Amino acid sequence: MKSVALALWYQDFVPCVDSFNGQDAALAGYVLDKLTRYNCLGAERKAFLRAGLLPTLEQKTATYLTESHSKDMLARHWKASVDMKKEFRGLMAYQKRHYQHSKPSLAA
Repeated sequence: MKSVALALWYQDFVPCVDSFNGQDAALAGYVLDKLTRYNCLGAERKAFLRAGLLPTLEQKTATYLTESHSKDMLARHWKASVDMKKEFRGLMAYQKRHYQHSKPSLAA
């Protein structure tokens, strides 16, 4: 989760969601929707990711009939079968705008 979040927020990573269907699309939609709600992204980047990826993933989950029993409303919206609140809480230290300037690049 940390690697995806940091790449999405600070390294202009755009995941390819073309091959996702069903449960995979639901989980990817949930994670991307959640990560793009944080203030780590500028308005343009956030709009690009939300407009470019989330509608595609929503279409791919339209026929996914499983319901989520999560307490997380966003997970229920996406029909995600897992609750990842703990994983998202673990990202708190990386959600500061100065993080990208104070840490080395993730590239090896």
